[in-house]
Amino acid sequence: MYRLLNSRITALILTLVAAAVCISLYMNSRELKEPTSRLESLRSQVIEENRSLEVLQQHVSASQSGYIKEQVIRDQLLMQKPGEYVIQVPDLPAASGEVVQVAPKKSPWEQWLTVLGVQP
Repeated sequence: MYRLLNSRITALILTLVAAAVCISLYMNSRELKEPTSRLESLRSQVIEENRSLEVLQQHVSASQSGYIKEQVIRDQLLMQKPGEYVIQVPDLPAASGEVVQVAPKKSPWEQWLTVLGVQP
């Protein structure tokens, strides 16, 4: 038995077995890193989906409020409450005292020269 432990062949075999175990452990650790990175990406996707879900739930709860329902009834369905009168006010035109400057019309050729930077 003592000879077997001191033999060079035994030392070589033990070294090879140890190297095989180390390589196997290294390969397994690399295989374990891939699922953890996938797991982290899935967790971040779940967090993003939860955030978007919360936003959508807020929109749903806001749309079901009485104020929003009334706004839709009045603005989109053009309905009114009983005994209520709706007056539509026309848009006001621009103030007549304002001076509006109109840029002189350029020909297409002059516009191209301006675009190309040949003419300031």
